[in-house]
Amino acid sequence: MAFQFHRDGSLDINLGSISLTGAYPAIDGVPLRPVACSVKEDEAVFTLAEGTLALRVEENAQGIVIRCSVNGLKDVHDVSPIANACMTGCGRVFRQGFGIGGPSGFAAADETVHSDALIGLLGDADCAAVYARDNSRYRIHYQVEKGMLSSYIDLEKTATDAVLPELFLVRGADISDLLTACAKEIACTMGARTPKKAAFHWCSWYYLYHNLNTQVLGEYLEGFARCRDIAPFSHIQVDAGYFPSVGDWLEPHPRYPGGLEQVARDIADAGFAPGIWVGPFMVGDCSKLFHEHPDWMLRYNDGSYVSCWKWYNEPKPWGYRDSDYYVLDTSHPEAMAYIVNVFRTLRRWGYTLYKTDFLIWGLQDSTKVKRHTPGKTSFEYFRELMMNIRQAIGEDSAWIGCIAPFMPAVGCVDMMRIAGDVGAQWSETNFGPVNMIKEVCADQYFSNIYWQNDPDAVFLRDFHIHLKPHQIEALAILQAMSGGVITTSDPVHEISAERQALLQLIRPRDIVRSRFPYWQDKREDIIMTADAKQGKLAYFFNPTPRDLVIPCDWAHILGDDQWYLRKLQGENTSARETGYVAVPAQSGVLFFASRQPLDREPRNMWDWQD
Repeated sequence: MAFQFHRDGSLDINLGSISLTGAYPAIDGVPLRPVACSVKEDEAVFTLAEGTLALRVEENAQGIVIRCSVNGLKDVHDVSPIANACMTGCGRVFRQGFGIGGPSGFAAADETVHSDALIGLLGDADCAAVYARDNSRYRIHYQVEKGMLSSYIDLEKTATDAVLPELFLVRGADISDLLTACAKEIACTMGARTPKKAAFHWCSWYYLYHNLNTQVLGEYLEGFARCRDIAPFSHIQVDAGYFPSVGDWLEPHPRYPGGLEQVARDIADAGFAPGIWVGPFMVGDCSKLFHEHPDWMLRYNDGSYVSCWKWYNEPKPWGYRDSDYYVLDTSHPEAMAYIVNVFRTLRRWGYTLYKTDFLIWGLQDSTKVKRHTPGKTSFEYFRELMMNIRQAIGEDSAWIGCIAPFMPAVGCVDMMRIAGDVGAQWSETNFGPVNMIKEVCADQYFSNIYWQNDPDAVFLRDFHIHLKPHQIEALAILQAMSGGVITTSDPVHEISAERQALLQLIRPRDIVRSRFPYWQDKREDIIMTADAKQGKLAYFFNPTPRDLVIPCDWAHILGDDQWYLRKLQGENTSARETGYVAVPAQSGVLFFASRQPLDREPRNMWDWQD
């Protein structure tokens, strides 16, 4: 057998070249001290001073399944079915971030690592993963510390008797394939909304920010109509700034004297579908909502309001007077009815794309806050609102989650922001592409499985920007190659013909599953491949501040070396003749790989006959 219980209830698990030994259950991070322990071949039952904890282990064709149940426990925040398991044969781990921005990616097994939903274990000969398929009720997360692995299932003191989600321990030959298989199981269990069409829309934020108004919108719509062949956006999405105060989403604002219903009509009359930004949990202290319904706000246990933002200096967000930003307590039936009515009204007015932001505000640990109606975990409260929003906007509406926890949103949203905000410069700090680059790579295994990943806006403009032309092109192609959402905020009717051609190049056609041939390797460069209609694409991206010369094993990169290559803005060659690719600093090199030489450079990455 691949597992063994010892007399004291500790558990050893063999996962090929990787082993977990001495695993022992814990409650609130402390190993159990049972009054008695009954051990069978596949089961251990721990009798505690108050209640019991039972572990049952099964081996099947897929791997190991651990089932944990608790009875009669009081005031338990989290249960660890396996804790302090000594990892042998594992040199590196893959960690998954909790939500937007990660951090996700690979780390040494002797580092302190936190991972959500699943964790990957890399050995010399093979790899393994630990995950739960059902993440709808409890936050399930993992920690590696001093070479030992622990799992956590957060009950948040909401249950004394519970059958916890099953933990699956599986092994494989390739970590990317293994994690993708895990993601598919999670997606199937949680009813993920598998994307059927690649997203391509315009958002007002990353150029106009909160300064869009009726007049400017009209000018942009006229401009977009003139270049519809270049940018046939599905939606025009109005971002933050349309409301008088945060939380008063339906109240009129002087920027839009005709109101949001008129805005939707104007967008629809121009031939596009309307989209809107909303922060469902956000409530400003100057809002009508707060002054009329302070009892709808979430409070800490000491009675003070949960305030996720305090803006006591300038500039304040979006030019508003709000100084404290509170959290809507959706366990209050009237508060839930209010926010659901907001979305129902927006849908009636014609909006069919929704970007919901700062969703993580609503995920407050139930042991730390006082809700109007207690008794559920933070995941349950969060998911309840998400399901109600989906019902309000309809199955046919497109929905982007942003600044959100990943797991409780699976099955609700169609798209999800995976990385921090990009910006008009290449920066290691806020408003730069560095985090986006990392998360595009790390989160690729679930892209177009949980949802379509959204790496954030593509910058195309050749004015009001610090990015250099080669950086703009490199980042745009990276985002397109990832198979993620393509959205821009630039006035595409005003940018140069060269930048319009770049937009035509990256314009999505079908759902794309990109591949990273060297995903788990420690490399400075990033190599991505994807299928196009007439061949394959290979992209060499250099995020470093120095030039790189990258050796090419085309048989590994593209499956074989029988390819003709056409370099973007370059010449035809063949894979066998291309042993190295020189990539300047913060740049990329794109190849169109075909079985016959191309007589011209494709105008679009995905359809070369376009």
